[in-house]
Amino acid sequence: MWCVLPALMFSVPCHAQEFNDIRVQHLQGLPTPVHHGYYEHRFRVSNSGSKVRNVRLTIYGGSGFDQALGSLSRSVAVAPLASVEVSLFQPCLSSLDSKLEIRVDSVRVSGEDLGIRLRGTYFTALYHFTGIQATVMVSKSVPGNIINFSNKKGGLFASSSDLSYAYADIPVELWSGNWLTYSAYDAIMLTPGDISLMRPHTIAALDEYVRLGGNLVICGGNAPEGAIALTGQVKRLDSGFGIKLYLPENPENLDEESWKSCSSIFVATSKILREGLGRYSNASETNSAFPVIDKDSSPIRAFFVLLLIFAIVIGPLNLWVLNRKKKRIWILWTTPLISLFFSLLVVGYSFIAEGVASKVNIASFTFLDENARIASTLGVIGYYCPIPPSRLEFGIYTEVQKYVVEYSDSTNYNVDWTSGQRLTGGWIKSRVVTHLMSRTSEMRRERINIVSASPERVEIVNGLGAAIKDIDLCMPDGRIYKYRNTIAPGAKATLNFASSEDIHGRSQGLRDGLRDGIFDKQWLSNRFSNVYSLHLTPGSYVARLESSPFINPGMKPGELKQTAAVYGILAVDGGAK
Repeated sequence: MWCVLPALMFSVPCHAQEFNDIRVQHLQGLPTPVHHGYYEHRFRVSNSGSKVRNVRLTIYGGSGFDQALGSLSRSVAVAPLASVEVSLFQPCLSSLDSKLEIRVDSVRVSGEDLGIRLRGTYFTALYHFTGIQATVMVSKSVPGNIINFSNKKGGLFASSSDLSYAYADIPVELWSGNWLTYSAYDAIMLTPGDISLMRPHTIAALDEYVRLGGNLVICGGNAPEGAIALTGQVKRLDSGFGIKLYLPENPENLDEESWKSCSSIFVATSKILREGLGRYSNASETNSAFPVIDKDSSPIRAFFVLLLIFAIVIGPLNLWVLNRKKKRIWILWTTPLISLFFSLLVVGYSFIAEGVASKVNIASFTFLDENARIASTLGVIGYYCPIPPSRLEFGIYTEVQKYVVEYSDSTNYNVDWTSGQRLTGGWIKSRVVTHLMSRTSEMRRERINIVSASPERVEIVNGLGAAIKDIDLCMPDGRIYKYRNTIAPGAKATLNFASSEDIHGRSQGLRDGLRDGIFDKQWLSNRFSNVYSLHLTPGSYVARLESSPFINPGMKPGELKQTAAVYGILAVDGGAK
């Protein structure tokens, strides 16, 4: 299975085209990733006229034997004498000969032979575990030549291609404020100086990139309190599902042990995020790992019997009856009539046997930081739709990718970013089990409220927006309380004391917790089931929910099953007294 993405390696702006009072500039992007995640196509649209203009940008994936991407599109309204930056995020789907179409007030003004053309180098990469290549993006402010240094250290690994480095040519002041821009990188290397120059929304996006499993490497400066030693030269601070690594100012000064430890984290991240793309070869395998429907639910035996009866009726029986009536010429209309009857019978029986309701199964795990009011969620979503939905709708901060991508000339995966993330085309097929991997981030106000606390018990109010099946809670003093009954949304419950936790040296970080206990697992087959193997840190809790308000199924299902868990950090403004 292949993933081909166009590299947009031009100076800023890459190209510009004017259409009367509308000017479209194609802006330079970050280094082109090829393994997983999204790539950001950036444009600037300017309006020099005196009225609002509606501009629609569409990137077509082109054609080819293994085509997967159909189109990316987004519509924006540009005010008079104003400019807007427009981003189109491309999932990791193949695209050949990408072309841009521009429409101004519904009038097509650019296409294959007009305006901006997406030219550049095409990268290819295998999705399978063999030949894994982790992608590391490096700021140009990082001292030394990290690429040359890595080449010297190539003997550390079985293959010298385990790591791929690329320098970011865009100044950090212009980096995006959407974490999806960084979703395809297995590590990002910066300096404290880079961070001081970044806009606040860029820093927030990088923090969310880490919380959702990314690795941020900071070269130089002091590690914050709570960071622990990975090696003698490197410190590690876990944040959500990801890791921040603190290196000496010049990475070239790292010893081999430190470099190997860092690199192994990057390669492991690439394996985790590419697991679904290379581990499963067909829908049957994914349904075995994460069932959406019963394997035996399809009426295969009944269809075989109908097919056998059809063959007898349309052949020998039809000829015998017509021959006895001496009306063999009627075969010209009895044959299509019998075929139509049995076709309707098969379709009708399938709907009677399976129904028309869509079935959706979701497993999710959420890291909820009540202080930052951010929920970072990993999820697996399985679909079975007798009648496929016209679209799936997700948020603009949600990454989705298919576990099995079908490549054919007739398959188009379309994404429209005008209002959220709207997926159309071949994402969901009729009567074919489909699984998506999901990572999403959003601002949330859900929380656990502490009403009262004593050494023997803690009273809480469930403010998570869904019924709690059971919960373990660790108070700031290290005392752990448990509850093993259902707590309805908004209801109170009294948790009884269970044990004390050794909090020495564990007031910060989640080493051997979310990263190694949840993120570094087989999401599809494991389904985030080992929630109580996590080490609770003071001021945190883990709860299993009957459903999750933090993940969107993308459609309104007829039948919905969910398994959900939350690892929460209690708010300090009254949430953890």
